[in-house]
Amino acid sequence: MFGFDFMLDHDLSPKLLEVNINPAMFLDTKTLEDMLPSLVKDACQLAVGIHEPFKTTSSTEKIQALMETTSLPYDTLYLE
Repeated sequence: MFGFDFMLDHDLSPKLLEVNINPAMFLDTKTLEDMLPSLVKDACQLAVGIHEPFKTTSSTEKIQALMETTSLPYDTLYLE
């Protein structure tokens, strides 16, 4: 999991500031309390699932199939 920090400029265009490999996972707001447990569960499910033996399924097909089983909606940013 990565933590992406953005800042909005004067035109409200997002600018990427940094990417953290160890993001904070505090449950100090209702939104985070609702979202983070599912996010962690889904990330673990995807990480383990991609390494399970599949017949002759490509990595892209494995990831796309696993994304359909997550509890939160995600966008795929990159696939090989």
